[in-house]
Amino acid sequence: MVAMTAAAATTATVSAATGKCLDQSPCVNFPLIFKNYQFVLTLAFAVEEINKNPDLLHNFSLGFDMYNVHFRAWTMFKNPFTWLFGKYRIPNYSCMRDRRSIAVLTGPLGMTSDQIGTLLGLYRFPQLTMGPFDHALCDHHKFPALYQIAPKDTSIATAMVSLLLYFSWSWVGLLTSQDENGSWVLAELKEEMTKNRVCVAYELLISSKDTSRIFKLMEVYSKINKSSASVLIIYGDNESLLDFMVYIEQLLIKGKVCIMNSQWDLTMRRKYFILGSLHVPLIFSQHHVDVSGVTDFIKAVNPSKYPEDIFLARMWLLSFNCSYADSDCVTWDNCPQDASLDWLPRCIFDMTMFGEGYNIYNAVYAVAQALHEMLLHQTEVHTMGNRKGTVPSPAQLHPFLKNIHFYNPAGDKVILDDERKLDPEYDILNIWNFPEGLQFTVKIGKFSPYVLHGNQLSLYEDMVEWPTGTAEFPLLVRSLAGTSCFSTMKHQAHMDGDVMIAGFFPLNSLGIDHNNNYASRPEENTRFIFKNYQFVLALAFAIEEINKNPHLLINLTLGFEVYDVQIRAWTMFKNPFIWLFGKYNIPNYSCMRDSRSIAVLTGPLGITSDQIGTLLGLYRFPQLTFGSFVHVLSDHHKFPALYQMAPKDTSVATAIVSLLLHFGWNWVGLLNLQNENDLWVLAELKEEMTKNRVCVAYELVISSQLISHIFKAMAGYNEINKSANVLIILGDNDSLIILIIGIEQLLTNGKVCIMNSQWEFALKRRYFLLGSPHVPLIFSHHHTDVSGFTDFVKAVNPFKYPEDIFLARMWFLSFNCSAAVSDCVAWDNCLHNASLDWLPGHIFDMTMSGHSYNIYNSAYAVAHALHEMLLHHIEVQTMGIRKGIVPFHAQLLRVLRNIQFSNPVGEQVILDQKSKLEPEYDILNIWNFPEGLQLEVKIGKFSPYALHGKQLSLSEDMLEWAIGTTETPRSVCSESCGPGFRKSPQDGQAACCFDCTPCPKNEIANDTDMSQCVKCADHQYANAQRSQCLLREASFLGFGDPLGMALACMALCFSMQTAAVLGMFVKHQDTAIVKANNRTLSYILLINLIFCFLCSLLFLGRPNTVTCILQQITFGVVFTVAVSTVLAKTVIVVLAFKATSPGRRMRLLLVSGAPNFIIPICTLIQVTLCGLWLGTSPPFVDTDAHSEHGHIIILCNKGSLTAFYCVLGYLGTLALASFTLAFLARNLPDTFNEAKFLTFSMLVFCSVWLTFLPVYHSAKGKVMVAVEVFSILASGAGLLGCIFAPKCYNIMLMSNRNTLHGFRDKSHSRRK
Repeated sequence: MVAMTAAAATTATVSAATGKCLDQSPCVNFPLIFKNYQFVLTLAFAVEEINKNPDLLHNFSLGFDMYNVHFRAWTMFKNPFTWLFGKYRIPNYSCMRDRRSIAVLTGPLGMTSDQIGTLLGLYRFPQLTMGPFDHALCDHHKFPALYQIAPKDTSIATAMVSLLLYFSWSWVGLLTSQDENGSWVLAELKEEMTKNRVCVAYELLISSKDTSRIFKLMEVYSKINKSSASVLIIYGDNESLLDFMVYIEQLLIKGKVCIMNSQWDLTMRRKYFILGSLHVPLIFSQHHVDVSGVTDFIKAVNPSKYPEDIFLARMWLLSFNCSYADSDCVTWDNCPQDASLDWLPRCIFDMTMFGEGYNIYNAVYAVAQALHEMLLHQTEVHTMGNRKGTVPSPAQLHPFLKNIHFYNPAGDKVILDDERKLDPEYDILNIWNFPEGLQFTVKIGKFSPYVLHGNQLSLYEDMVEWPTGTAEFPLLVRSLAGTSCFSTMKHQAHMDGDVMIAGFFPLNSLGIDHNNNYASRPEENTRFIFKNYQFVLALAFAIEEINKNPHLLINLTLGFEVYDVQIRAWTMFKNPFIWLFGKYNIPNYSCMRDSRSIAVLTGPLGITSDQIGTLLGLYRFPQLTFGSFVHVLSDHHKFPALYQMAPKDTSVATAIVSLLLHFGWNWVGLLNLQNENDLWVLAELKEEMTKNRVCVAYELVISSQLISHIFKAMAGYNEINKSANVLIILGDNDSLIILIIGIEQLLTNGKVCIMNSQWEFALKRRYFLLGSPHVPLIFSHHHTDVSGFTDFVKAVNPFKYPEDIFLARMWFLSFNCSAAVSDCVAWDNCLHNASLDWLPGHIFDMTMSGHSYNIYNSAYAVAHALHEMLLHHIEVQTMGIRKGIVPFHAQLLRVLRNIQFSNPVGEQVILDQKSKLEPEYDILNIWNFPEGLQLEVKIGKFSPYALHGKQLSLSEDMLEWAIGTTETPRSVCSESCGPGFRKSPQDGQAACCFDCTPCPKNEIANDTDMSQCVKCADHQYANAQRSQCLLREASFLGFGDPLGMALACMALCFSMQTAAVLGMFVKHQDTAIVKANNRTLSYILLINLIFCFLCSLLFLGRPNTVTCILQQITFGVVFTVAVSTVLAKTVIVVLAFKATSPGRRMRLLLVSGAPNFIIPICTLIQVTLCGLWLGTSPPFVDTDAHSEHGHIIILCNKGSLTAFYCVLGYLGTLALASFTLAFLARNLPDTFNEAKFLTFSMLVFCSVWLTFLPVYHSAKGKVMVAVEVFSILASGAGLLGCIFAPKCYNIMLMSNRNTLHGFRDKSHSRRK
């Protein structure tokens, strides 16, 4: 089987992925256009369908290669060059010997098909374009190998004019691109309009090549704006109009109907143009039949099925938050196993095949049919070398492609020859707008050129959504002013009861459309805040629940009346005045004789509760606020009748700091408002941060009263951008609503924004953070879910609450209802089972919010207070009403002040601020989805009632960090000092800013961020990293140590040599040489030298007290004996020479044996010194922990250095005396005079010990012991060698000189 590959270059701009396995693509820095990936899937679907078809391509199978292509200049050719030649920078030199490509697909933009077609035409390589028909590509001389799949817009002009005639639009503007396509359509359109008496109000031609087009647009702006034409026909494509779509939007004013051709890409238009605005887009899209099986095919697609598809791998990564190995983008770790592309919202990825996809489907079948025709006719084909055999040459495909015509599996006829193509049919599409910018593309009609004239256009007029604010046609999202039934309803929500609770809630937005004709009823022109309607439902739910409770309010029922309240200056008092006095313009004069209101609910903004509370306080009217706790409102002198339902944020500072400590963030910024509430929280927060060593990088305090503070906030941009990665924002909607847009400019990529519960999500969604690369972590008051509330909301409808104008408006805005002139309850076109749970969650939330929970508790607080009054039979003032007596509202204050109860969900409610429990907090994170869709997710909780250290619970794996980030952000002034380093404060900086200094020698830091290093104990030492103390290994100069072993061997060798010399002298004791130098002293010296050598062994091995004492005493005594023996021998030599003269006194000394007393006398003196040493400060066992790293050396301490040097000095004195006498006697004329040898021996002895002193003092540890041992051995060896070596030589080798006669003969012969 021979494989064939169709290489398709698409304009799908693909994404950057964050993993190593996706880093090899050159397009990793571009966002992925999800919708364009349908090009790849359609190609794959068609190829698989063909390969399974037994009637097509016997013994051949189709495959495909898909490459990304950019719009920009030379980079457009990068992937085509790589595909065609194997390399990017060496064109026309092919490294692709085994390429099996037979055709190329390009599009959808004409620019890419044009540029790539010029290249492919050189090689006659078949090229099929999937984009809209382009007249510039029809030139077969320039593009000899190019075929356009899309049909020519031959009937587009007729179709558009038919629509104009249908609606009787005879005065229209024209806006076309100044290219061949635009000029051709413009000519056809003007001709058709002229035939049908439709006039051109203005005509605009815009060139995509002319940079001055922007200025041209600005010039014609006034012309379009002032033109009376309400219809604008736009013909062009993305290629020609993409660069200035943003500017075009400025030209289109409210109420324009824009008729567009199918070449406009909906994805681009959604981002830049029209949708979500007040224009009406009517789009002519070429009709095609649905292809069966493609939806199921797309559902089954996943990276495991197509492991070589990098675009699918990226799409999976971006959509399903998957993780993967560095080298593998197929084996995903955290993906749901059944993840599918049909999980994605339709606005992100459409499961149905659209126009360009259908063209790709037909293009693949055209290639397959052409190849099949070649095989059937057994055409002799050129071959290309391939490992699987022969493959048809691309050039041979042209004759078959040119003449091909066939029916695709969907039943549509496909013809590639432009002259024989059929005229296209058109679907007419309209955009349905939903609240919050959601939209839906709806087919509202069709145009077919094959139908009888007059019946070519079919239209479902009732499905068209006209501009917002017009009332001629039914709308999904439109002005309420067009429905007159609302003018007959009271502007309130009302439920009757014996006792009423009034509510003032912000249900409409701030702005009013003053250009609307219904400006006299401004409530009808304000934008309804869907989410805030939950306040009304929460109150209604609580009151219905209370009224059904047999244990509360016996013989009394609660009701409510809710009014809208605006925050603008004096208009804030309009509805409160109407409710309180019956009129707006006459305050303090009541026309409300039958008022049964007992309490008022206000909120959630502090400013409304403040202003209305000042009014209600005059009448001691109980007021309960359901917004966040505000310190200003806790002043009972100013607000004697006001109770706040929300708890005080006493633990929010602890909660925020706990989160900072959890992630190791100790360098944070603060942004708060200059008001009492936020300054109080700020002081608590800074105190808690100081306790936990968290530093403030910067602090921005913004006043909501001064616009100049906006510029002050902007001035801090650089500081925020370059400093801490964590920003704590303290504020509420009341204060920040006018600054939110400005604040957003301060926040840059990757910032973590920690916010308190006072932020209301609806406003944040519109202005702030969401859809951006920031990370919002929101602390929200925790509350238990109220059972039954969701079911209650699902069952709500205008029939159930006919006196609720807000519900009527919501129904009208949401479900495309129409109403009678006088009835806003009996809707004509509403679905009978319509419910609020049909609305998207970000428009209306079915779960009870924090503010709604406070309203729920407020209603129960009023009910319990009334119940307490009834139980205790309090004598109350009454107001006359139709049902009897009603407690006077002022009497309720005393009971409310002390009320506390458990609500139906089991939570305790206390109105007294001093007795309220501390709140718990839920920690919320925003999950971002493509196209700006988001979800609030609870990721943790903070409870002040848990044990310290366990107050914060967090599911860290549920956190979504900033876009492009997978790791926890760092926010520190200085990176932590690891083990082995200590913190060194930086001068003039915060405590969190420091340098890391290595610990000194033998000191450690075994934890991060230690302020001081800890010194190791003497028996321990610091490792190389200075991170822990290790036990020192005991060390001493032992016999097993190489150095100790060498010294021991030397001592034994010298001892044996000395013993051998002694034996030799004993053997030859009667010879002249032995006798001549006092044989006895020689024996004594030799024996002492043996002891001198052996005493060095006391210095080896593990020291103990005995060996330490014996070391020095033995050394001093034996060496004293040795040196004194040398001194005695020297004295004898001198006396012997002097005694040769008769009558000399010296002879008497020599004969009397006086020199023999030198040894005992000198030794006795040394013994005395040693005794004094031992008596005063004897040597002892000591340790040295500093000389050798990692070891503790056990050695002998001298005890008294003075005594040691006295012993050594005494030895030196004896040696110096011996050296002096021997030196003087070296030339005495005696045949056996050994004075010279004694001189040399003492010279060696003194040299050794003089050298010993500096070396000994510079040495440490075992080396010091070795130096002393070596000095003992060296000095002993000097004595042995210098004194006895010549004698041994004469005894052993010169025996003739070992007699007196021999010496005399030698002496006689010399004299001759």
